[in-house]
Amino acid sequence: MSNSLSVPNLAIRLADIFPRQRWHPRALAFLESQLGAPWAIACSGGADSLLVCLLSWAYWPEQRNRLTVLHYNHALRAEASDADANFVAQMAEALGIPCIQQRAAANVTNHSSEASLRDARYSFLESAMHPRGAHTLLLGHQADDVAETFLMRLARGSGLGGLVAPRPLTQIGQIWRVRPLIDISKKDIQTALESVGLVWREDASNAGGSYLRNRVRNAVMPVLEAVLGADWLAGVQASRELLEEDATALDAWAATVLSHARTGQPLDWRPIAHAPLAVQRRALYRWLAGFKLVLEKASFEAVLKNLNQGQAGSWN
Repeated sequence: MSNSLSVPNLAIRLADIFPRQRWHPRALAFLESQLGAPWAIACSGGADSLLVCLLSWAYWPEQRNRLTVLHYNHALRAEASDADANFVAQMAEALGIPCIQQRAAANVTNHSSEASLRDARYSFLESAMHPRGAHTLLLGHQADDVAETFLMRLARGSGLGGLVAPRPLTQIGQIWRVRPLIDISKKDIQTALESVGLVWREDASNAGGSYLRNRVRNAVMPVLEAVLGADWLAGVQASRELLEEDATALDAWAATVLSHARTGQPLDWRPIAHAPLAVQRRALYRWLAGFKLVLEKASFEAVLKNLNQGQAGSWN
């Protein structure tokens, strides 16, 4: 990367041209409420996570000794993957931030699913956070990622919960996943880094077609921009925000309805039966989650149908 002596100065210059007010307001408000607590920053070496890392260091000088950079090396691209890891380590060292890394086991291959790779990465991130007492994890997801995810989940028939992901702020257990760049385009992120002379790592495998996300990114996204115009990403993000508001309202409604029906096990369905189907579905999902039960979609819908047809006034 740039000369290690210049990285802190470049980060400060970057903060001048990319003020914190550009971060998602809910993500920013949460982070400022957590000043003084340890934060972890997931960094692949790509432009998005690099920007999050540099700006987190530059925006809050008082927080610098509470930052930790985390890098998971999937080891899918031989020397290039190791070069990514070295790049991140050098960047963290230049900023004076501890860097924790892990290399994937040898049995991980290019044929591993996107889901399995993601699960391995998050497993490392959360296990690395625990000894440091960190509950805040900053991630580099941006507007292009939101649009790609939206398109893939729309094609799979996802409901609101799937269509609003990734969210700017998500709690998973004791970990808060924070995505401050979620409404900023990849192009704007790269332009900001280029403007101060900062370089980043490019994953050459992103140009391939092995994974659905790459096919959407390389074959679908350019067509949509050409047809709909450059502002289409902002439109997707605006829709995602509105859908998240609806999802949050429905979740709250379901929680209220379920509180009137909850008797432990079995579940008394009668107080829930008069709610709209979308609320019923959420209430049943919440009740099942309380017992750590996850049903396949067809089984879930069959249970819901039976309850509404009066085949059971309660269910266990």
